[in-house]
Amino acid sequence: MTLRGKTLGAVCVIAALLLTSCAPVPTADEATPAPTPPFSESTISITYVQDGEQRELVAHPSKPLCDWDGYITVIGEDLVVPNGVMLSLEDGSESTITGWVGDDGVAANFRSSGDVSIVRGEESSVLFVSDLEGSADIAPREVGVAASIDTVIGEWERVDATLTFAVTCPNE
Repeated sequence: MTLRGKTLGAVCVIAALLLTSCAPVPTADEATPAPTPPFSESTISITYVQDGEQRELVAHPSKPLCDWDGYITVIGEDLVVPNGVMLSLEDGSESTITGWVGDDGVAANFRSSGDVSIVRGEESSVLFVSDLEGSADIAPREVGVAASIDTVIGEWERVDATLTFAVTCPNE
């Protein structure tokens, strides 16, 4: 290698080092972006497969009953489409999570454990999970009738399911 080749190689290495030293160093906040809720409004979605067909039940729980030291419960106020989410926040361990939706002639009761993400605001916070795997008990129910989620017209069947929800609770 000639002196000119060695000099050119050294200049390239120095230029590369100078360019990388100018790059911003990510802070802890930039390294791990804040989680983003899957919905912009309070929503619960239970997805499952029954008889070879994927089905999804969606509802919008709007009445928060939030005890930050115990159970977080957000229920729907529409008696024709009973729905809600209940969870216990556990420090350092997974939360027990249940969700239910009764719509389109089907009642679904979901159960699992998992990590709950929380985005805190000044007056309220959004709690959410995305595609949490678990099981759901599914049963037929009357369409358009105001009834409890447990008021069904057939037998319960357990299926694999996923739960996605975002609910809002006041911080107090």
